[in-house]
Amino acid sequence: MRLLHTADLHIGKNLAGFSLIQDQEFALDRIMDVIESERPRVLLIAGDVYDKQSPSVEAVTLFDRFLTRAVKAGVIVMINAGNHDAPERLAFGGELLQGAGVFIAAEPMIAYVDDAEFHLLPYVKPALARRLYPEADITDYPGAVSAALTYLNDYLTAKDTKNTKKSAKRVLLAHQFFTSKGVSPVLSESETGFAGGLDAVDTGVISGYRYDYVALGHLHGPQSVGRGEIRYAGSPLKYSFSECPHVKSVTLVEIGSNNGPKIKTIPLPSLRDMRKIRGPLEALLSPEAAEPESSGDYLHVTLTDENEILDAMERLNAAYPNVMRLSYDNARSALADEMPEPPDENAKNISELFAEFFTACNSAPMSAAQESAVKRLLYEED
Repeated sequence: MRLLHTADLHIGKNLAGFSLIQDQEFALDRIMDVIESERPRVLLIAGDVYDKQSPSVEAVTLFDRFLTRAVKAGVIVMINAGNHDAPERLAFGGELLQGAGVFIAAEPMIAYVDDAEFHLLPYVKPALARRLYPEADITDYPGAVSAALTYLNDYLTAKDTKNTKKSAKRVLLAHQFFTSKGVSPVLSESETGFAGGLDAVDTGVISGYRYDYVALGHLHGPQSVGRGEIRYAGSPLKYSFSECPHVKSVTLVEIGSNNGPKIKTIPLPSLRDMRKIRGPLEALLSPEAAEPESSGDYLHVTLTDENEILDAMERLNAAYPNVMRLSYDNARSALADEMPEPPDENAKNISELFAEFFTACNSAPMSAAQESAVKRLLYEED
C-alpha cells in the first residue's frame, strides 16, 4: 500500500507581516501533482493543518479546495489535529466526511482502508488525556501518549475484532514531540519553544506496539527519529529563517513488504524561497546581486556597513520587495551585544512564570494548594 505523508501545513500563516496564503496554495498544488503522479492509496496529514485555532475564511477555503481535489483524485485522507488546530472545529462534519473517504481525528480514533489499520493520534496534553482516560495515572506527556496508545491498541481494537483480524498493515499518525533515548531531533525557530523538554516523549512508548510506519507531525525539518519508520515529514514550506537549509518535501511510503517500509522523499518546489543575504548595502543592490528571478524571495538581510543608513529598508525594498528582517553586523552592533540590558522593572518573578507554564501545559490554572506548595519550594529555606 502506498502512503503520502505530509504535515504542518499551517494554512493562513502570516510571517513578519507577510501573508503566505499564495505560497501555501502553490505548495498544495505541488502536493496534488505528486498525488496525481504517484497515485498513493492514502494521504496522511499529521496535524497543524491551520496556523491558528480560528483560521481565516481564505485559509478554510483553500484547504476545502485541496481536500475536494484529493478526494476526486481517488485518495483516502487521514488527518489528525495538531497543537495549532482547534480539534472540534477541524473535525466539524467528520462523520459526513468519512463517507467521502476523509477521516479527521479530534480525539484518538481508528480507521480502516483495505487490509490496513490506521491509528490517528492528535496532539495530546496531560490534561486532555486525564479527561479521556480518568482511570489512568497521568502526570506528564509520556504518560498521556502512553495512555492514548493503550486505548487505541487494547480498547478500540478489542471492540472491533472483525476489522482487526484482517489488518495486515498498521500505521500510526501522531502529532507530538518525540525524542529517541534522550536525543532530541533537529528543531527550528518556527516550532513553539519546547518547555525544557517536559513535553518530550521517547519513541520507546511506541516500540511496544506493532506499526509498519509512524507518520509524525510537529517538527518542520524532515527527519527520522530513532528508527527509519518513525518519521517527521516536515512542513511543505519554510516558516522561519532557521529553515533556510531545509529541502522541503513530502514522504512517499510503501508498506507491506517483509523488509520494512520503502521510504522516498519527493522535493517540493516553492513559489518563493526563504534566504539570508549579507554584505554592504551598495553591494547587495548591485545588478549582479539582485537577480530578478530570485529578488522576490523572502529575505533576512544583514548589512555590514559601518556608517548608519537611514533609508536602508526603503532602498532594499526597491530591489527586494519581500524583506522580512533587517539586521546589522558591524562594530556598533557588536558593542550593543556586549552591553548588558538594564533590569526590567516589569519582569515576572519565578513563581509567576511557573504559574503561566503550568497553565499552558495543563489547560487549567494551579489550585491554591499547588500555588502554596510551589512558593514553599521556591522561597523557603531547608
